[in-house]
Amino acid sequence: MNQERNRILAASLSAYDVRLLDHLSYLLQDLYELGSDAQQIADLLHQYVHLDTDSCVLDLGCGKGAVAIKVAKTFGCPVVGVDLMPAFIDEARQRAYQEDVEHLCTFTVGDIAEWINHTEKYDVLIYGAVGEVLGNQREMLSALHPIADYVIIDDAVYREAGKESTLDQWHRAFTDCSFDIIAEVMADREKIIAVNQRNQEQIEMRAQQLSNRYPEQALLFSRYVADQRAECEELNTQLQGVTWLVRAV
Repeated sequence: MNQERNRILAASLSAYDVRLLDHLSYLLQDLYELGSDAQQIADLLHQYVHLDTDSCVLDLGCGKGAVAIKVAKTFGCPVVGVDLMPAFIDEARQRAYQEDVEHLCTFTVGDIAEWINHTEKYDVLIYGAVGEVLGNQREMLSALHPIADYVIIDDAVYREAGKESTLDQWHRAFTDCSFDIIAEVMADREKIIAVNQRNQEQIEMRAQQLSNRYPEQALLFSRYVADQRAECEELNTQLQGVTWLVRAV
């Protein structure tokens, strides 16, 4: 993988130094849902799409499989999950076995930017908290449009006008890229703050363990912790989490 893809992958996991890629599975070992609310996504699909055992779902940037496994358990349909982190895919496969849906879940190590060029069409595509792996809003939406009838996007928007990612900008991007918004759900701010606090405590504990193990890299880990704190503060004060269900037209 080239340096730019490494950078984008690391950034998608809120790591802004590619040297952290070797340590992210350790730093994030206590976190299962890496950004998206699996239950919320399952609820949206239940309310608006009505999946059944003949449906097929694709989860791009599936992480440890939390959303894919929830969808498979809820609807009894096959789900394909793709992620570039081998450690995440290993855990996703193990959890699918533990949840008795290993026959429904196919987890694959892959670069989604390359993978989408060779995939079949799905009923639903999930793109949850992946960041700019596929480019900016319009680049990402254009890339996803041919792949599925319905797409779930999970991201965050700035509350303040004039920023580069606002609700209005997302609405225009959906229209320009030929998507109809079926549902738009705002994240519960108090719940997000509580989850972020809990996750931050776990990450700081693991970062300290790594600093003790690799003292020559202690500054790298302390900067990661500081970046995580800053991102949590931004999420808590300036950003609003949003999950969209959109339909390709």
